[in-house]
Amino acid sequence: MFNNMTSFLLTTLSILLVLCIEAQSARNCEVSVVQADQCARTMMFEGDRQRFVPRNDKDMDKHCKIFGDSIKCMERHSKCYKSLSRQLFALGVRHMKRAQKVRCKTPAGRKEFLKHMNCIVNETVSEPIHSCVDKWTWMINYILKNVTDQDKHFPSACCSFHLFEKCLLTEANRLCLPRTGPSTAIYIRDVIKDGVAEFMDLACNKVRSVEDCKNHETEMTTFFEKQMKAGVPKQTTSALFPFLQLATKFDH
Repeated sequence: MFNNMTSFLLTTLSILLVLCIEAQSARNCEVSVVQADQCARTMMFEGDRQRFVPRNDKDMDKHCKIFGDSIKCMERHSKCYKSLSRQLFALGVRHMKRAQKVRCKTPAGRKEFLKHMNCIVNETVSEPIHSCVDKWTWMINYILKNVTDQDKHFPSACCSFHLFEKCLLTEANRLCLPRTGPSTAIYIRDVIKDGVAEFMDLACNKVRSVEDCKNHETEMTTFFEKQMKAGVPKQTTSALFPFLQLATKFDH
């Protein structure tokens, strides 16, 4: 259930920060930001309440086609940027292609993904996990729109991720432990750890955990925790492009 898009999203945040500095040229764009955001949402899997959930090997063929089409969408979107940014974007696309190869073209990868699908009964049951993604998206949008101190942008973004990770792991354990055992939560944890390392090394040296956030970014962390407890509206976008907009604002 935990799409390798999550790994791509987190691994390439540091690359995409640079990418988004250059303005999009609508004339040269085959795929708009809105369209690419939907592709990112589809690949992220969690947070997409309209997702197709594979149940057998034949279903995996359909899932892999959806995944592959979304990668092509992101590839076309990369043409919206100038040469350097396009090259940086291509690194992320290559990561997605590697993830697709493991999941879709190896028996072990297909089997593992299907195993975790057994945790998904229906989208109503999975709503708490979707809600975690909504909360992360909401936090990123809040930072973008309301945090005026640019020195606080990256620490706040780091803490929003830590809170998202905690939420995701908590809900995944609660929902999946009775169905697929502890391996599903471990799977999520490993994907997140592998994916987030580069961005955390770049921007999150002082806030590497929720506890660090409580110590160093107390006001924002407390506010976010209260908002997460209260709940947020269902989001219609991924967290990806709001984060990129935040990066652009930071650069300016």
